[in-house]
Amino acid sequence: MNATSKYATILRTAIRSARGEIGGAAEVHEKLSAINGRGLVALFSATPGSYTYATKGKPTRPVWHSERVSVAWDASGRAIIEAEFPSSSAAIVLFGAQ
Repeated sequence: MNATSKYATILRTAIRSARGEIGGAAEVHEKLSAINGRGLVALFSATPGSYTYATKGKPTRPVWHSERVSVAWDASGRAIIEAEFPSSSAAIVLFGAQ
């Protein structure tokens, strides 16, 4: 299943939140379901760098993510996402994608 198909299957009950200014150095959009933890986090950067983001919600597994991204979990069940941007680009993390 490709990323687009995975995205479509997990977003039916997700709630959206965002951090950072559009076009800023780090822009993060989180859309996770409070019911089942399925959803996504999309990260955008206009400049090269490394960024860490802790989800507001408690996402579920399994996890799929784009290249140069790692996901760990804290004690409260939030995902800690680390993304490396070698240039202006985007990254995506899908939670509950099968």
